[in-house]
Amino acid sequence: MSAWPSLAQFLAANRHAPTLSVYLEAAPADPAEGRAVALRLREAIERLREPSTERPVAEREALEGCLAELIEAMPSAEHRSRRQGWAFFRTAAGAQLVIETPPRVETSAAWDIGPRVVPFLRAAEPESALLVQIDRARARLGLYHDGVVDAIVELEADRVSDVGPHMSAGPAPGFHRGTHGRAGADEAERQRRDASERLLVTTVRRVTALAEDALPVVVGGAVETVKRFVAALPRALADRTAVVATLRMGPADAAIPEIGEALRAMRQREQAAHLADLRDAAAARGRAALGFERAQRAAEVGAIAELIFSDTAWRAHPAEIEALVHRALTSGASVEWTPLDDGDAPQADGVVAGLRFSL
Repeated sequence: MSAWPSLAQFLAANRHAPTLSVYLEAAPADPAEGRAVALRLREAIERLREPSTERPVAEREALEGCLAELIEAMPSAEHRSRRQGWAFFRTAAGAQLVIETPPRVETSAAWDIGPRVVPFLRAAEPESALLVQIDRARARLGLYHDGVVDAIVELEADRVSDVGPHMSAGPAPGFHRGTHGRAGADEAERQRRDASERLLVTTVRRVTALAEDALPVVVGGAVETVKRFVAALPRALADRTAVVATLRMGPADAAIPEIGEALRAMRQREQAAHLADLRDAAAARGRAALGFERAQRAAEVGAIAELIFSDTAWRAHPAEIEALVHRALTSGASVEWTPLDDGDAPQADGVVAGLRFSL
């Protein structure tokens, strides 16, 4: 389960408190890279201690106290996860939060007013998807969530056939009384095709019900069956479906990296379309604002419903973007990072906001 709700709650309670925020990326497989990560963290911490940073004595003492608690809480190299990053937050008053983060979080350390949440948002992955593995004989449905796959149901072609009006079970596939030789083989093949078609129809029906209105779908398995399955999906569901070639009928764990990449690509397509809509709304003086200054003015009057920012903005003025994100989140807005640049809308300078009302 994502740790974001815990971090959002910590932010709401400590938005105005001096806070140490430390992020540590997932443990690399290469020991040399692991040492490089540790070095980056030490350097970031030492920068916080530099005499050139003009802080009152009491604040320096509070920072040192937080750093001492960090050392106690930090997992040792051999106990760090390769699948999750790690983060530590502690306020000068002693409120503390330790969470797992997305693995791609950037290693960093900061002492700011309020916890730094932008590094978490920048690393956040699409959390959930419905996973479908299908061939002519069977279909497996599972839930992909935070890099883990949980099985939902497995359907088999010879178990989704309809039972006739008699009271006993239906005939086994290939059974046809009084039919032998080539005709019998043809009949068996016809029954297998019919069973496969029923499996396809049943799987489409189950997936449509499970995915509802928002859950993305990732599909793999036998190439031809996958094509037929995607073609049979309702248009709205097909638009949020991705095919992963490396996802076959075996264990889905082997395709986890490709599943993540497919979901990121899908989210970027959705973001691009949504950003275009917001830019059109802003051009028509509708409920959208382009650029940091306009978004900041909207935040001051509680007008932001959603905030989307890119690295263009974050790299240019990280403290200001962090403060804007804090204000948006604590006013109930949704906040999302995008890897997309501003394209043909440079006036956005990496910040786009959807508004609750026009300004």
